[in-house]
Amino acid sequence: MNVVQPIPLISEGPQPLVQETPEGVPYPVHALGPLRDAVEAVHAVTQAPVAIPAQSALAIASLAVQGFANVEALGGSSPLSLYCLTIARSGERKSSCDAKLMAALRTYERASHSPAARNGKLAEPTRLMARRTRKHFERGQKIKGRKTGCGKS
Repeated sequence: MNVVQPIPLISEGPQPLVQETPEGVPYPVHALGPLRDAVEAVHAVTQAPVAIPAQSALAIASLAVQGFANVEALGGSSPLSLYCLTIARSGERKSSCDAKLMAALRTYERASHSPAARNGKLAEPTRLMARRTRKHFERGQKIKGRKTGCGKS
């Protein structure tokens, strides 16, 4: 008959609950394509780590196109979605980045749900969204004596 031999307990002492996180590699901003300028502009205005406005831009771009396509899977059709989670300390400007990048979509929503849009008088609310976004980034803002880089030079 096999007898199970107990494994002796070797005390390792207390372990820290939180460990230091090693420094990550720089965010590949060059891979953002047409979102790159908006991400760099928000990064310059908010001074948030570039990964935060980059993730916000990707999530908001996904939201903007979600209604145009579905994913066909074995279980049927489902919305094309991107789920994002930003993990950062309080005060790292997560909400600031989201708000600045969502401004154009909020304008579009207001314009497309306005009485003028419902009556067909606002044929293309996208034009309004593009104009407001372009104006916002062309205007630029001064930060510590330098342009944000989002205006035309």
